[in-house]
Parts: sequence; C-alpha cells; structure tokens
Amino acid sequence: MELNTRRLNARIIRIPGESSVTVCIEALGMKPATKGSYRVISGKSRRQPGLTVSRLIPDNKMEKTWRDFICLAVSRLGAIPKFGRDYAVATSEDYYLVRPKSVKESAREDPNVKPDIDKLIRATHDALTDSGLIADDSIICSTNATKTYVESLDKAGVMLTIECYPNTKKRKTKNAKPGI
Repeated sequence: MELNTRRLNARIIRIPGESSVTVCIEALGMKPATKGSYRVISGKSRRQPGLTVSRLIPDNKMEKTWRDFICLAVSRLGAIPKFGRDYAVATSEDYYLVRPKSVKESAREDPNVKPDIDKLIRATHDALTDSGLIADDSIICSTNATKTYVESLDKAGVMLTIECYPNTKKRKTKNAKPGI
C-alpha cells in the first residue's frame, strides 16, 4: 500500500519559562487502524527440530502499517525528544474516518459504530512508543479523543496534540492537575 506522506507534519512548541513541551502531529492520508485481539499460531520450529513454538498474529493486518505511518509523522520532528518516566503526558486525539458510501450524512452524523475509539487510541499510543517519542504508553495520564467522518481518504487519519510535562512536585501549578 502506497502512503500519502504529503499530509505528515509534526512540530514542537516550547513556551519560554514553561517546563512543559507540546508536540503537534498531523497524520492524514490513511484510514486509522485499531489494535484489536491477537491469535496464537503454534507450529514446529524451523531452527530447532522437534520444538513447538507459538507466535502472536494480530487480527488487524493494517495495525503495523498504521503504527509505521505514525512513526513516520513523528520522524518529521527531526531530532526526536524522548519523554521518559520523569514526564507525564496528556493527549488530545481527533480521528478522521472515511464516511461509508452507504451512510448518508442525514442518517448518521457521527461514527457511533466500529471502529471502537479505545482500540484506535491503543494502536496510536503504541505507535508513539514505537517512534521513541515516549518511553512507554503508561506515562500517558490523560487522553481526550474524538472520531469524526470525512468525505475522502486524503482527509482520513489523526491529529494529535501531546503535552509532556515534568512529573515532579515542583512543576508550575498551571500545568498541575486538580486533586481528587
């Protein structure tokens, strides 16, 4: 599958005097893929005769391509900063899905059907880890996500805003989350 890489953009926003960093990523031109279930395939080892081995195969064949697409968008940052466990991350994710021809806008304005938004988020967060931008998706403490219909594949994809802030007591109160 040939990817439309003309709509891959990324930029870093640093405000002087602020300790947080915002990364904006635009990855448009591909249908977002989900991270679904995996199935186990067992068979004989080619390297060690007589040994049985198992492999995990993703149910969604487009998941790897989607993750590579996000990694390519992140690579547009140039020198990729790596946010580790000393940071907490908040994301805002807007997914754009191609409206099926069988669905009229008057019949269904929003995509309240599959793909599930949580599976879109899981695939994207894993891609952010694969890209090296974040050490692990467990440092993401807050996510806001939407999914919307678009009319063509070149407008499909995701717009990400990722705010990374030091995970210390000394961070500015403006970035602090309210106590519960």
